[in-house]
Order: sequence, then C-alpha cells, then structure tokens
Amino acid sequence: GLVIFATADGVVHAVAAATGAVVWSVDLGADLPESVSWMYASPTILDDLVYVGVARHFAALDLATGAENWSMDPAPLSRGVGPFSSAAIAGGVGVAIFGRGQDGVIGWDASDGAELWRIPPPRSNKVNASPVIDGDLVYLGDVDGEIYAADLVTGAVLWSRQLYYYGGDLGFGLFAT
Repeated sequence: GLVIFATADGVVHAVAAATGAVVWSVDLGADLPESVSWMYASPTILDDLVYVGVARHFAALDLATGAENWSMDPAPLSRGVGPFSSAAIAGGVGVAIFGRGQDGVIGWDASDGAELWRIPPPRSNKVNASPVIDGDLVYLGDVDGEIYAADLVTGAVLWSRQLYYYGGDLGFGLFAT
C-alpha cells in the first residue's frame, strides 16, 4: 500500500498508494555536504526493509515507519558521486555500486550492513547499471561494454567478457539493468 521513492536531494519518501498522503520521509543527506548527498538510484525493497542511500549514507529503513534499521558509510573517501544504480539483495547479501564504481562494488550483510567484500577500482570503474543476483553469482556491467560475474559470498571475479568497445563513448555504455 506504499509507494517509495527517492529524490535527488537525498530524501526518501513513502506515500500511501491510494491517496498520495505522506506516510514518512527520511533525509539521508542531512548533515552531509551537498556534493555527497545527491541520490539518483531507486530504492530496493525486500522483507519489509527499504535499502537506499547516498554516497556517504546507505541505510536499511523500515518499510512501514522509515526508521533506520542500520546504516553505513560505504564511501568515506568518496569524491561526491552518488550511486546511479539500485542495490541488489539475495541470499542475505546486498550488493551495490558507489561513486559510479570509483568507491568500488560492495557486498554487505543484508541484516546489519557489515561489509563482506569490496571489488576496488579499476575493475569497478564505470559500473552504473544495477547488479543482478542469480543463485550464488552477482553480474555487473560497465559503460565500456564489459560484463562480469562475481561470487556473491566472496566477491571474487569468476569471469569477464568484453561485449563491445566504442572507445569510451558513454552513449553506448551499459547504464540500465
């Protein structure tokens, strides 16, 4: 019965689906510099939790109330680039890309936000599309046309394939899942 959405200013909103009445809102960018509080990714909802965040404040929010279940700072050295892709969650593990990959692809424990693994740059650079989890694998793609599969539990990259390369022309890159 709720519609959950995030706005570019770092605020997550919940409204009643039937009426549009505001149920709750949470400002994940509060007390952060504007450059690290922008939000472009849509929330991911699983088991009554809303997983969403900005470059310096990623959280699991209670779906009914907006109360913060846990939060983390996934990119303490971030240059201020907010996530463009939504998190993926399965098998008790969440995966998200921060700083358009400049801060890495991060796997975390979905119950408490503890970091389990991180795929660092340069492998993570230019990953904008949301990760896809199937079984024990997470699949990722970047704007240079490379896709790869990593182990969901360890983050170890198992294979990669260059689908195409247009010399860094972002117009042809993988941006959507």
